[in-house]
Order: sequence, then C-alpha cells, then structure tokens
Amino acid sequence: MDEQNNINLNKKPEALHTYAGDMASMVRDNEASVIKIAMAEQRRRESEVQKEISKKQKNYAVIFAVLSIVLIIGAIYIYKYLNQKGKIEATHTEILTEIPTLVPDDVQTLIPTDTIAGREDLVRVLAKEQLIKKSGLVESIFLTSSGKKTLTSTEFLDLVGSSIPSAFERSLASDFMIGLYRPNDATKVGTFFVFKSSSFDQAVAGSYAWEKTLLDEFSTIFGIDISGENKMLLQKSFEDTIIYNTDVRVLYSTNKEPLIYSLFLNQNLYMLTDNKDVIVESIKRLRTQNAKPL
Repeated sequence: MDEQNNINLNKKPEALHTYAGDMASMVRDNEASVIKIAMAEQRRRESEVQKEISKKQKNYAVIFAVLSIVLIIGAIYIYKYLNQKGKIEATHTEILTEIPTLVPDDVQTLIPTDTIAGREDLVRVLAKEQLIKKSGLVESIFLTSSGKKTLTSTEFLDLVGSSIPSAFERSLASDFMIGLYRPNDATKVGTFFVFKSSSFDQAVAGSYAWEKTLLDEFSTIFGIDISGENKMLLQKSFEDTIIYNTDVRVLYSTNKEPLIYSLFLNQNLYMLTDNKDVIVESIKRLRTQNAKPL
C-alpha cells in the first residue's frame, strides 16, 4: 500500500492542454514559419539581384571588350588607309640632294612636266606636294621633261605665262629653283622661287619693273585671293622692309599682312616667296655654305 502511494507521489503530472495554450503554440509556430519564409524570400531576392548585377556587369564587360576590339581594328584600318594614301599621293620620284641647287636643300623631288600644261597645273602639283610629309626643312622640286632634263628658268617662266621684263630675263642663268619650306611647327608650308642673274644692276632694275605684274602672275601659286574687292591689291605697290639684315620688298594686303616678298639673297640670287621664315632659313644656309674654315 505504501509502495503504491510512493509511486503515485513520484509520478510527474502530465501537462494540461488547453485551447488557449494550443492556440498560442500554433501562433508561435506560424510566426516562426512566416519569419523563416520571409528570410528565405529575402535571401532569394538578394541572390537574384546579385545575379542580375553580375549578369549586367558581364554584359557591360562583353560590350566594352567588343567596342574596344572594333575601335582598335578601325584605328588599324584608318592608319593603313592614310599610310597607303600617302604612298599613293607621293608618286613623284624623291632623291637625295644630288642635283646642285641655288640654296642648300635637304631633299629633292623630280616631277615630270607631261602633266603640267600651265600655271593652274603647277598650282595643283605644288598644293599636292605640300601635303606630303618629307624629311628635312627645305625641299627642291625639279620639273623634268623627256629624258629627265630639267626645265630652264626661261622654260619655266614661259610655262607659267610670266611677263618678266625682257632685260631681267636675259640676265638669268638657265638654272633656277622651286622650293618648299616645311617648318617644324604647325605654320604654313612656304613656297619659294630662286633665280640666278649674271648682272646685278639689270636684275635690280628688272625686279622693280616686275613688281607691277608679280601679284597677277603668282597669286594663284601663292594662294592669294585677288577676286572681288581684293582686285584693288593689283594696284598696290611693294614697300621696303628689312628681314634678317637684308633689304626686302614686300606687298602687303589691306590688313597689312605680307603677301609676297621680293629680294636678293646676294648679288646673284633673286627670290620670290610668300613666307618670311623662308628668307631667314635661306640666308642662314647660304652663309653657312660660304663660310670658310679658319
């Protein structure tokens, strides 16, 4: 009897289930499930967002890579095209300084006269030659007829239809020089012509007389506009100036911009040019050439 009572006393009472308790447990379980579901959904969304960002980054990387390749290929083709174009344009024979020139040069070019029928053709050829990159500052251009014979000064003046005074023309030697001056900076390429005279007195008098028609004859060669209101330039006179300690005659525009320079580099060499730097460079080269070692 006592043992039975002891057993009953030691036995733990079973938990009592009530409706309210069950409901509370169910709510807690549901809340836990909802939270888990919400957290899982949040992780899923973050994962999808991260995947979308990664996908976009990969797409951007692919697009950037493709564009880079296209630009590189395009740049290569453009370079080859321009390089090839330059080679096509430079069709005239370029030689070393083998032919004696009136002013020391750096490079020489032979141009056949079979495609030059007059002044306009010469302008076209010179304009094309100015666009071609050459080594050195001064380039000599020789106009050659059949058999690679270079044109004389008289033949050149006839070709461009010049009305140079006859006494001046008779004093000229057969050799003359057409030159281009390419400065190292981005300034305009200078064009110049040098004639050699055997009589300084006749040359000086002839050069002054020639000034009356110089602009009309060389305006297209030097790229000077004399149309419309600029026709009045044909009536302007040359003026005196000094460049690099040398007396120079210059024709100015109405805005006082120099158009044509006319000068004697020395007692024998007469120059026409549209660029002041040509004068300075030519005088320096002649002085260096004529300098005698001590």
